[in-house]
Amino acid sequence: MNSAYEQILVSTVNWTLFTFSQVFFNSVIPDHDADAFQPPCGGGGATLGDRIIDALLGGFRRWDALYFLHVAERGYTFENCLAFLPLFPLTAASLARAALAAAPASFLALSSLVLVSSTALNVVYFVVSAVFLSHLGRLATGSTEVACVATMLYCFNPASVFFSAAYSESMFAAATFCGLILCEKDQLFAASVVFGLGAGTRANGVVSAGFVVYFRLRRTLASLPRRRGVVETSLRVTAATTSAAAYACICVAPFLAYQYYAYGVFCARPAPPPPPDLLEFGRANGYVVAGDGRRPLWCDAPLPLSYSHVQREYWDVGFLRYYRAKQIPNFVLAAPALYLCGRAVASYVRRRWEHASCLGFRQAAPRRRDAGFYADGCFVYVAHCATLLFTCAAFAHVQVSTRLLCSSSPVIYWYCAQLLCDTSSSSSSSSSSAAGRRWRWDEGLSGKENATGFVLGLLERWRTLDAGKRFVVLYFISYFVVGIAMHCNFLPWT
Repeated sequence: MNSAYEQILVSTVNWTLFTFSQVFFNSVIPDHDADAFQPPCGGGGATLGDRIIDALLGGFRRWDALYFLHVAERGYTFENCLAFLPLFPLTAASLARAALAAAPASFLALSSLVLVSSTALNVVYFVVSAVFLSHLGRLATGSTEVACVATMLYCFNPASVFFSAAYSESMFAAATFCGLILCEKDQLFAASVVFGLGAGTRANGVVSAGFVVYFRLRRTLASLPRRRGVVETSLRVTAATTSAAAYACICVAPFLAYQYYAYGVFCARPAPPPPPDLLEFGRANGYVVAGDGRRPLWCDAPLPLSYSHVQREYWDVGFLRYYRAKQIPNFVLAAPALYLCGRAVASYVRRRWEHASCLGFRQAAPRRRDAGFYADGCFVYVAHCATLLFTCAAFAHVQVSTRLLCSSSPVIYWYCAQLLCDTSSSSSSSSSSAAGRRWRWDEGLSGKENATGFVLGLLERWRTLDAGKRFVVLYFISYFVVGIAMHCNFLPWT
């Protein structure tokens, strides 16, 4: 096996073991009495196996994971569940029901099997996404060093707990990074299909349609001959625009199909009567329950999209709606991710202004071509990151910014890797020999080439790191540990 991929696999195993430290935190820290979605579980009383699973994986059944697990177990019974797209819970449910059919009926309840299958899926998807990120980094940045360091950072990223818990981040990251690799290889139809899977996993996946449009247009403009007629140019651009639009439709089709499904369940046809426990729970909490006879308000809208209505109605999502004094702690928690992504965008535009001003369509001369994060090919990723950054800052719940950016964009990893690999701002406290020698991911780390050794090597070299590098290291490590401890105990880490 390729040594780089072996390194990634070992790193992700280390990441998995670290993440399962939630068992320790969940046992020593009492759960916070949070106002979270707590629907009734189907089935009878808990078996011994259920109690064991809860002790081992109960910390992954928190906050939004409760919605995904409920959808996997009992379907879209409440209107507020429509904010959580179906690909991840349906995949977990399929595995759980297959296991339930094969396992003794008294060993584990369906709810426990869904939790186990969700966690197992996320471990697999995380390993796959790490491999994809490593390969994507080599293609886009042209630097093996930056790609490897970025992958190491990904293995203990600040949103790590969400890549293990019953959230859709790992699946979405795998789909996104895979689609981007296909774009880099000019396989745009396959990329559109993969991005479509991402759009069926998370709503912000529809933004990935911009990648296939960009790569299609860039390929067309690059292939135009210097001396060309107006008719030929018009025909080529029209053909490129048409195919780009078709690719974009493929990307967003699963999301639109899901909206159509939601309309059918809650608006168009009468749903079967809900179970008594769900009906009682829904009425007690003021939810719209499928089959209860109440018609949601969004059904009669000119464009009946359930997702935007649910986000606005239940989570108060909207332009600058989150800018309130009581949300200052959430802004503080999200600030490092927003800062790093904002700094990455500004740094790229400032250094590569000529390239960015022509939207990356004009390639730099070979002698002036940068590698690493500032490579020509990184422009489209920086533009995508800027779009997500604006969405997080202006519309979304700001506390989801960290996990959204860490699962949707490679930019935060490439930029931080570039900072760690850059020696232009070496600490004055380091020796001249250390300052003058180029820092490499595979040197000076005591021979440790997995995520654990990488972290320990950074800590060993702490005194030689400047303020920017120390900020990156401290941010990734502290959020990795604190995030696990807080999330698994219903503390505000969502």
